[in-house]
Amino acid sequence: TERLRQLAQDFLTGQRFRRDVFWRGHPRLARSETARHLRAQCFSLPGPAEEFSEKAKVPRGEITFDAKAMAAIRGAVSQGAASLGEMIDEGSKTGGTLDLERTVLMLTAVGRLIPVSAPFKPPRMAQQPAKVRVLGDINKKLVALGRQTMQRQHLVSAQLGISIPLDPIEAMALMRLEEGAPTANLVETVGSEMKSRGIRINKNGEPVADAKQAEAQLQEAIGRFLKQQLAVLVRFGIAKPA
Repeated sequence: TERLRQLAQDFLTGQRFRRDVFWRGHPRLARSETARHLRAQCFSLPGPAEEFSEKAKVPRGEITFDAKAMAAIRGAVSQGAASLGEMIDEGSKTGGTLDLERTVLMLTAVGRLIPVSAPFKPPRMAQQPAKVRVLGDINKKLVALGRQTMQRQHLVSAQLGISIPLDPIEAMALMRLEEGAPTANLVETVGSEMKSRGIRINKNGEPVADAKQAEAQLQEAIGRFLKQQLAVLVRFGIAKPA
């Protein structure tokens, strides 16, 4: 056909712009409709709430966001995902919306917030729960796979429609918590399993040979998991205190 003949000619001559593919004047939503959809869009913190600060690094330097706007956003998302409308409502409690829409979009652009599919706020978690349960058969298998293969896996949040990476040592710690290991003995428990399996902890991509350095590295990794990553897993609905 004439269309395919033209397509072949464009391919051979390096002509990439096609008028039958690109056009101008497509329908656009009204501003009110766009605002309604944007207010309903939900966002979440990608990592620990403690890392959500008023400053963000970008290729050209550092951005400092409005403190009142950040306080309103932090109040809405620190315990789970929230819509822009909920953030605006939170901001109105402190004396105005403070251009939250623009701030939220900028935070998303620099990776400090991530868009998610729905609002979700799990019950508040104790600082260090005695036992944890992994939610979902797929996530249980992925955690077990990470523990077995010592490779990073990505767990799935059905509530938010996103995934989160889980390192092998975190997978071992998470399964030990699910099995009932006390958090106070988690470093010793994980360390014993690694020793029995002949696994050495890495630092900067290289195995740590010195025993004392390896223990310190493991303590740091387990401490970071208990204080930060575990709370993220609960906030994403991937795990819950048992």
